[in-house]
Amino acid sequence: MNTSSYFILLILKLLIVELYAANLPSYIKPCKRNDPNVNNCVKELIASLKPRFQQGLPELRIPSLEPLLLPGVVLDSSSSQVVNFKAEFKNMKIYGAKNMDVKDIKLDVKNQKLTMTLQFPKVYMTSDYDMNGKVLVLPIKGNGKCSGNFTNVEAVVFFQGKPYKKNNKQFIKLDDAPRVTIKLGNSNMHFDNLFNGNEELGRSTNNFLNDNWVLVSAEVIPLVQDTVSTIIQSLFKSTLDLFSLDQLLPEH
Repeated sequence: MNTSSYFILLILKLLIVELYAANLPSYIKPCKRNDPNVNNCVKELIASLKPRFQQGLPELRIPSLEPLLLPGVVLDSSSSQVVNFKAEFKNMKIYGAKNMDVKDIKLDVKNQKLTMTLQFPKVYMTSDYDMNGKVLVLPIKGNGKCSGNFTNVEAVVFFQGKPYKKNNKQFIKLDDAPRVTIKLGNSNMHFDNLFNGNEELGRSTNNFLNDNWVLVSAEVIPLVQDTVSTIIQSLFKSTLDLFSLDQLLPEH
């Protein structure tokens, strides 16, 4: 056996060992799926994990959520009559998960469905951006730094799982990204270096965007919901791959 084949087999063996040895961390007390108060149990469990959002939950393969780091996000609304632009965001940091409030949980274990209603009192975002297009009648073009402040953000997330067998155990997978609905309270965005650093045009454009945020957000939020849905699917997939249904939600 050559060296490369040996290392490939070694890596495969380690992965198999990890799969069989995976145990929930001690700080997670799983809820019983037949508990009549299972919704409240899950709600309290999620709330108990908030202090760990900043450092992440490596045992669940979940990275730090405070801030949530996104290497790249593209918003393309070129088909809209109101907002017609393409914006690329890089090195995005989103703050606010540690203050999340779980407002409601509806879990249907039999049909592998979960609906979560989450409230974020404050969300703060920073990013590099590159944008070109038009908002209403106003051309908008620039690249540089941007930031956003959002209050009273509500997110309703609906998961539809699908059961499957692995190693004679039942697991749940997410074939489709969860359905996400977002509502925003007050919002304020600021883009540096609009129109090659023209301060007067930059100031008036930022004011215009914020003054017309209700119209702008109606077009932009569906794009954001799609992006958030993909992110959530990625975060949960790794956990669901690692732990069986009996580990996450034992019968007794």
